[in-house]
Amino acid sequence: MSKFVLCLMCILLVLSEMSFTQPLEQQPKIIKLPEPNKKRGLSVMEALAVRASVTEWSDKDLSIQDLSDLLWAANGINRPEIGKRTAPSAQNAQDVDIYVFMKDGVYLYDAKTHSLVQVVQGDHRLLFFPPRPQ
Repeated sequence: MSKFVLCLMCILLVLSEMSFTQPLEQQPKIIKLPEPNKKRGLSVMEALAVRASVTEWSDKDLSIQDLSDLLWAANGINRPEIGKRTAPSAQNAQDVDIYVFMKDGVYLYDAKTHSLVQVVQGDHRLLFFPPRPQ
């Protein structure tokens, strides 16, 4: 957990300190995500049975549906009548923000509208995931 918090803090620090050469237009680009598929996947017990650490990952982009499902699972609103999230927070502070780095920019996940709001233009993925040595 502490590695996750440290990584998240680093991302937020870098985002706040970066001088971006490609400012956003007046209206940020918004990507409306499809509804999450809440019926897919494994049961908790099956997921635990096949859980393993990996050291390699694919260069293939996630599908928009996979991204939608992942963001909803990480911090989406699962009780819309009272605005509660899938991820707990102390005193319901909802102080976790999720940024998605894509080829065309950096996006902030908006759980209330289940959408991505562009905060920076341009490809900044190499800031956190440099190419692996051959």
